[in-house]
Amino acid sequence: MPAPTLPTEIVLTIARNLDRPSIFAALKVCRQWSVILGPFIWTSIRKMDWHHPSFPIEKCSISLDPTFNLCMNQLISLEWHNNASLIRTKATLYPRLQIRPSRLAYFLSMASKLTSLTLRMELHGPDPCLFDAIRGLSNLKTLDIDLPPTMNVLPIPIESMFPLFSRLEELHLQGSFYCCERDRRTPLPDEASWAIKSLTIDPIDTSLTRHCPRLTRLELLQPMFSMKRKKRLMQLQVTRLIQAPSSLKVLKLFSLTSYGMTYEFRVHHSGGKPSEPHLLPGQPRAIRWWSTQDVVALL
Repeated sequence: MPAPTLPTEIVLTIARNLDRPSIFAALKVCRQWSVILGPFIWTSIRKMDWHHPSFPIEKCSISLDPTFNLCMNQLISLEWHNNASLIRTKATLYPRLQIRPSRLAYFLSMASKLTSLTLRMELHGPDPCLFDAIRGLSNLKTLDIDLPPTMNVLPIPIESMFPLFSRLEELHLQGSFYCCERDRRTPLPDEASWAIKSLTIDPIDTSLTRHCPRLTRLELLQPMFSMKRKKRLMQLQVTRLIQAPSSLKVLKLFSLTSYGMTYEFRVHHSGGKPSEPHLLPGQPRAIRWWSTQDVVALL
């Protein structure tokens, strides 16, 4: 006699009240639960999901399981941190066996609906095939990536990622896996503009803002390299961005000249000279206006 089953609606109601580890455990209740709860697992994969003992991805044999492609096709959001990154940030001291970057690239090649991707690596760079897989994500809207150089492979030209960047709405770009933009001055045609609204970059890459006419939020990270030779150019680019009529509303920056503090400003586009007030600190009730020169001096 077959075991009694619960209506799908009840199983879904139960799942909505479970945390992630409990949902993984519920996959083992029976086949019916495993099928019903699949979307809860495969729609969004978070960085610690990979390391839960019941997370099913390690048990899937890609060559033998014909349903795996269907599972990955449900994926909307994915976070992946390699083991070295998890240990450094103390997210876990006992991670599971490392998934190879080449295998991760294969997963991405099947995730045709993916809209959000976060990648973090420490010590070991990604396999070059991972970049090919990322470029092929036609529905991607948010990319948050921090990667070291690839072993025995030259850094990729950042221009090779421009077709992907042009489709994004949010980009967080960090790491030394790429070469900076070569031509930072030539005016761009309108058709070359990007859809990005939120941009987080190293200060050395401020030239990327010229691709982003719809930019509403810009964050400049702590520089990875010395800015002595390029600081003046970077300051000019930030000044133009603040003064020019644009969609920019928020500017956040890390200040080397102010004891490593981070500042956030609300941008007020009044036009005029660099000495005129343009920005208010992001804190509530702030009343002191900062001039463009004051802000640029923090960089």
